[in-house]
Amino acid sequence: LGTLSFYTEEFNLKLDPANQANLYTLTAIDGSTVTATKVDVVPAGMPFFVLNEENVDQTVTLIPADNNEVATETPKPIAEFLGTTTDLTFTQDDMDGDYNYYVLYKGAFVWVKDPGTLKAGKCYLRVLKSQPTTSRRIVFDGATAVYDLNDKSEMINDNYYDLNGRKVNKPTKKGVYIMNGRKVVVK
Repeated sequence: LGTLSFYTEEFNLKLDPANQANLYTLTAIDGSTVTATKVDVVPAGMPFFVLNEENVDQTVTLIPADNNEVATETPKPIAEFLGTTTDLTFTQDDMDGDYNYYVLYKGAFVWVKDPGTLKAGKCYLRVLKSQPTTSRRIVFDGATAVYDLNDKSEMINDNYYDLNGRKVNKPTKKGVYIMNGRKVVVK
């Protein structure tokens, strides 16, 4: 499993039919839950991400879609889900401001806690800090998968991670590890 976010204002996009992945946009936010809805064609200016639901690495190809391929029922992304066409720098003032920022990293939306730069053509989630919650999770519409947005150790794949979020080959030392968002204890 894996994800990548994208954003373009230039043209509509769709997946090459040979790909075994899906396109999603974030369409609702309710307390600690953010809903992702599958789309077939992404209109220009809509932030979206690709979810590789296969258990194998694959190259995913996005191709231009015709303007008439955009369905009239294409869901509208939430206002908090944004994209950038230029490199976007998160400053300390941003970190101290009114919003928490989340970026897609290794299969999960993770909280941006330190200043840094998001590359052009990527998406991010901007949520008011005043919304009371310590954790946010993403729910895929029509699916059962739920992933925490704040938990950077929750990587969606068959790899192991230590409690600092570092990838570990199959653990041989005693300890607690994370695999597919679940604690694994090695004795």
